[in-house]
Amino acid sequence: MKNVLFDFADRMKSAIVQRIVIVIDKGLGMGGNTPKIFKAAAKEVDQVNQVERQRKAIMSIYALVILICFFVFLAIIMMLDATIYASFLELQTKQLSSAGSAIRISTVDPLYLEYTLLSFTFVQSLGAGLLAGFMADGKLSSGVRYAFALGLITLIVFKTII
Repeated sequence: MKNVLFDFADRMKSAIVQRIVIVIDKGLGMGGNTPKIFKAAAKEVDQVNQVERQRKAIMSIYALVILICFFVFLAIIMMLDATIYASFLELQTKQLSSAGSAIRISTVDPLYLEYTLLSFTFVQSLGAGLLAGFMADGKLSSGVRYAFALGLITLIVFKTII
């Protein structure tokens, strides 16, 4: 029976399963009451699951705050592009046309400005996604999924709206 339990724990590749198998093995090896050993193991698993649920509930709030901050950042970038930067580029065009070729004026390339804004937002989406996903589920793979989704949203917004 000992080999079967340890093989099961190895196949499951779960820390809690391995811990419970060790507890059961030690309890049975000492000649303890089998129902009490299994009841204690079940209670420990229940406590671990309860702590994990509490952690997820608390961390999900922080993940939600991070996601909201990202979308606020995206909205601010969109407003800056639509108002201040658009006015600046329009003023730049007027100044260039009125100055003619008499004065050499340095200009800001609109594509370079858009690329800069996209870069800022894309880096923000990757960082926010990694952090929010990791905080929500406690797994880096969740962070990668969140980062991919936010990065995709950023690219779609920049290609359609800005």
